[in-house]
Amino acid sequence: MRVRDRSIALLGWRDWVYVLSLLVPLVAYEISLKVLSLVSEYPASGVWGALRLLRSDLLFDLGYALVWIGLFAVSRGILRRVVLVLFHASAILVVLIGTCAYHYFRSTGTTLDYPMVAYYLTKPGEAQGAVSSTVSLGAWLVLGAALLYALVGPILVTRAIVLRSLTGRPPDRPPGADDEETSRGTWHSSRELTRREFLAAGVGTAAGAFLLKESLLPDEAAGASASFSRSPVSNLVATELEQSEMEAAAENVNVRHPLANVRLKPTWRTKRRHVALIHLESVRERSVTPYNDALETMPYLAGLAQESLLVERAYTTIPHTSKAIVSVNSGLYPSPKTEIVEAEPRGIPARCLAELLAEQGYRSAWFQSAKQSFEDRAQLVENFGYAHFQAYESMKTDGFERANYLGYEDDIMLEPSRRWLE
Repeated sequence: MRVRDRSIALLGWRDWVYVLSLLVPLVAYEISLKVLSLVSEYPASGVWGALRLLRSDLLFDLGYALVWIGLFAVSRGILRRVVLVLFHASAILVVLIGTCAYHYFRSTGTTLDYPMVAYYLTKPGEAQGAVSSTVSLGAWLVLGAALLYALVGPILVTRAIVLRSLTGRPPDRPPGADDEETSRGTWHSSRELTRREFLAAGVGTAAGAFLLKESLLPDEAAGASASFSRSPVSNLVATELEQSEMEAAAENVNVRHPLANVRLKPTWRTKRRHVALIHLESVRERSVTPYNDALETMPYLAGLAQESLLVERAYTTIPHTSKAIVSVNSGLYPSPKTEIVEAEPRGIPARCLAELLAEQGYRSAWFQSAKQSFEDRAQLVENFGYAHFQAYESMKTDGFERANYLGYEDDIMLEPSRRWLE
């Protein structure tokens, strides 16, 4: 009994009710979203594999809880009010990040990393279009309820429990009775911490900070990507640090451009063939027939794969469309910066495939069903060296469906590309 009383003495019982009424639902909400992602993406991970993939989330949640319990314990007066505001603000931020990461992952199959968040913050119009096209009304209602609870839920829960405790007081205990139990029912900011309690609060806060730091480390042995094995907040922090390191390293390197003066030269074995590069926007490998025999989404592509070479394991340089296609068309790594600097005039320090083939008598064209303004695509394609560019704005849209906020279904490109070929 004595040990229990000392452990709980860090906070008054109403403080405990207030803090836990926010922490417990918050942790449950975050873990539930991660479990749903696990079930959809890694259904065969098993119990042990699932626990390993939840490791970062559990460390983050435990560290987050310890930090705020410690801060509540040591804060008094005005400082307590500041801690209270930051507590709710951080909870709202955690809910927003966790929810956005969940829906982004369900929609794209990739995790929400810092470079993508930073990009969307600079392009609010594209961010609005992406969100509105993928998030259902039910998801908005769930998010609204979670944010509302994070804002006022603990206040309502604490008042309800305190009111119940007061109305349930025995008849022989007057409202003003002042024993040890009722004195701990007052807000704890009225009593100074003992040295032992202050030390315990400090140790708890430090332990929480350590666990938060540990949550940044991925568990790639669990059979998932490093980003997925981190909690959503930890992944944003970790990828921001990685992004900063990459940009700093890129600035300190003397860049060589071995493809700046490259030429294509025919040999006696050269056969002139038509060349087609087909980029599939945000299509998962598991969703196409060549990699999943149970599907019939792309039977023609599957037929080509049976008569040709099929890459069974491939890696992108940077998981961002406008960055990845730079490597495909130029053979170079794109800039690690979030901004699409390759779409600036003379933004690619190499002669790309379309330009090299043009010197051999080829004519080139780029067709896309997305809008031409997306990530300055027209300028990027010009930098690749394509002589003709056409987006859906200059195509007939009658009879075709919009695929998403970016543009139309791919069939819209068939007639314009056929006319160009003829």
